[in-house]
Amino acid sequence: MYIMYIYIFILMLLSQSLNIKSLPNNLVPLVELLRVICDGSWLEYTEFLGRYPGLLMQHSIDEDALAHEMKLLTISSLAAQVNDKTLTFESIRSHLSIGLDEVELWVIEAIAEKLIDGSIDQLNEKVSIRYFSSLSSC
Repeated sequence: MYIMYIYIFILMLLSQSLNIKSLPNNLVPLVELLRVICDGSWLEYTEFLGRYPGLLMQHSIDEDALAHEMKLLTISSLAAQVNDKTLTFESIRSHLSIGLDEVELWVIEAIAEKLIDGSIDQLNEKVSIRYFSSLSSC
């Protein structure tokens, strides 16, 4: 997974230096996708897919794997946005468009992937964040 982040970081640096208006039309959606992956959220990703149906299949990009990664990255982005270092299960659920019963599994995976570090309070349905990693600076 770390290799993927390095790859995304390098591609994001390249995409920032590209003048999107000077790109061939068929590359514009891919640069937009790259920006969504590095700096976007699950909601932005799903909106992007709505604007460009079939794009991932056309370029042999595994939609399920990318969706999975986007949900994990969204958890990290959410952790970066909270001032009190606490995420509620409801906030995570709504931002990932998942069931409340799935939240804990996603948080555990984000912790295992070292995207965040924190503790889960099942009783109060909260996650206390000690550390987060974010690609928004790439």
